[in-house]
Amino acid sequence: MTAADNIAIKAKVEFGAKIDVSITNGFAFLEESSWDAYNEGTTLIATVERYKKRTGCYPKKVFADKIYCNRANRKRLKELKIDLVAKPLGRPSKAMEPSHIRPGDRNPIEGKFGQAKTAYGLNRIKARLTDTSLSWIATIIMVLNLVKLTGKVLYCSMHKIIIEERMIKQIEYLYYIKKCERA
Repeated sequence: MTAADNIAIKAKVEFGAKIDVSITNGFAFLEESSWDAYNEGTTLIATVERYKKRTGCYPKKVFADKIYCNRANRKRLKELKIDLVAKPLGRPSKAMEPSHIRPGDRNPIEGKFGQAKTAYGLNRIKARLTDTSLSWIATIIMVLNLVKLTGKVLYCSMHKIIIEERMIKQIEYLYYIKKCERA
């Protein structure tokens, strides 16, 4: 074993499927998944087109990592009148432009990955077959969305109960006023 081999062994490498996930209104969409190496930067425009197909319109803004921000993607997004919120090309300036990505802007997607890894084992998939592994990944994304949907349903239910309680109190108050007027 040479010194070069020794360095290669110590290098941290991720194994498994490579996935691209987008978030719209808090819901995660598995955009791309593959066991083969690919450049994520080539998938951005296809993701934007799938968004349009799902919603009927293009997004107003796209928050993206550096790898997605190549010149071709920037040009196409500009043609589609979509704001790219990312680090600009070239040397960083002292004044932060409005199109700069701020530290908290990517938190939703990073949070989804963290939730998928810690709560649902996205980082511990040990399936041997490619199809089985990709099925596990898709299932974890589906569970993330079910958890989000459950929260929305509970919120709507609680909101409805609170509104109904307020209406009942208002009716009781009006009844009380009418009763006092009669007396």
